[in-house]
Amino acid sequence: MSVVLQCSLAILAGELSVTASRAGPSCHWHPQCFTCCVCSELLVDLIYFYVTSSSSSSNAVATSDGGRLYCGRHHAETLKPRCAGCDEVSVSVSLRHIANVLEKRVLKDIITDGTER
Repeated sequence: MSVVLQCSLAILAGELSVTASRAGPSCHWHPQCFTCCVCSELLVDLIYFYVTSSSSSSNAVATSDGGRLYCGRHHAETLKPRCAGCDEVSVSVSLRHIANVLEKRVLKDIITDGTER
């Protein structure tokens, strides 16, 4: 019998559970508890990222080894920041990148005659 850290409830014998090979054989989750530690979205299709870094700034529940489950979007944000203009994960936000984002906005305003806001 295993206890799920997110809900503090036991997984009973014969009950459906999710295991994550990267988390190790002793970590189990109820299907509804297998969620991203940042946005709490269900990790559908079992697509997940498991990070054991103790330097993670999330206050979310961690597994016994300090690991956390992330969706793809939030895992990427642990590695690189997102650009506020285009919402893409960027290696570095350079002036050229900012100029490209602004240029796209200006072109959109020209094409739509500024009527679409």
